[in-house]
Amino acid sequence: MSHGHGSGHGEGHVGHSPPAQDSSQSDQKEHKVHSPTEPAAVASMSLFGRELRAFLASVMFFTRIPVPRWVSHNNYWLGLSAGYYPVIGVIVGLFGSVFFSLALWVWGDPWLAAVAYTMATVYLTGAFHEDGLSDMFDGFGGGWTREAIFRIMRDPRVGTYGVLGLTLCVQAKLYSVARLALQLLPPSHTPLTTFLILAPRLVSAHVLGRWSCSLLLHIYIYVENVSAEGKEFKMNVSVSRAAFAALSAWVIVAGAFASVGSFAREGWVVFGVAVGMTFLLGRYVNAKIGGVIGDCLGAINQIVELCTYLALVAVNK
Repeated sequence: MSHGHGSGHGEGHVGHSPPAQDSSQSDQKEHKVHSPTEPAAVASMSLFGRELRAFLASVMFFTRIPVPRWVSHNNYWLGLSAGYYPVIGVIVGLFGSVFFSLALWVWGDPWLAAVAYTMATVYLTGAFHEDGLSDMFDGFGGGWTREAIFRIMRDPRVGTYGVLGLTLCVQAKLYSVARLALQLLPPSHTPLTTFLILAPRLVSAHVLGRWSCSLLLHIYIYVENVSAEGKEFKMNVSVSRAAFAALSAWVIVAGAFASVGSFAREGWVVFGVAVGMTFLLGRYVNAKIGGVIGDCLGAINQIVELCTYLALVAVNK
C-alpha cells in the first residue's frame, strides 16, 4: 500500500521506503533482527543539531513538507524521531484549523468547513494514516490468523472491510468536527475567533493520535512483514524518547485547553480517552500479530483522534 510523500512510502513502514539494497546485502540481512544503531557521524553533532535532524526526520515521515536532502531515516533516526510525533500533530492540526476557519467564513456551513478541514489534513499527510486504517480493517476483518492478516494487508487492493471502515471513520470525523463547531462557536464569529476557539481542540486530537504511536512503538515489538517469507525486525524507541513524547503531548494539550479556559472540563477527559484507547488497541493488535506494524499504528492514530473528537462533543453537549 504505497503513496507518496516525495519519494513515497506506505503505512507498512514508519516512514519513507528506505533506499534499495543490493542483493548481497539483502541476502545477508534477510533473517537478522534489526535495531537502531547510531551513525558514527552523530558523535560529532551538537545536541541541537541532533535534535533538529530527528525533528526533520519526523516531518519527512509524516507530512509532505519538504525537508533538506541531508535528513536521514535509518533506524537510529527513526527511533529519535518518535519523540517528535506530538509536534507533528501540532503542525497538522494547525494547518487543518486554518482551512476550517476560512471555509466556515466563506460558506457559513460547519459541515463544508469540516470537509475542508479533513481534506487539508489528508493532503498534508498524504493520507498516510488513512491508508493504514483501511489496511488494518481489511487485514483484521478478513484474516483469522497472523499469516492471513499479513497476506491481506500486503494486497494492494482494498476490500469491503477497508472501504466500510475508512468511510465510517471519516464520516464520524466530519460529523464530530462540525458538531463541535455548532456547540462552541457564538452566533457571530470571525475566522480569527473560530480559529482561537476550535484550533486548541482540533490540535489536541492530532497530538494525542500521534502520541499513541510513540507509546506503542516503545511498548511493543515493531514487526515489518514485507515479503512472503515474513521478514521481521525490531525497532526500539528508548525510554527517554517515549517519555519526551509523552511530556510533549501533555504540555501541548494542557496548554491548548488552558488557553480556552477548559482544561478542568475537557482536558482530563480527552487525556483519559486517548490513554485508554491507546492501551486497549495496542493490546488487541499485539494479541493478534505479536507486535505492531505501521498500518496498525496509522489506524490507532486515526481511532484515537476520532475518539478525542467524540469525547469533546460529549463533554460539550
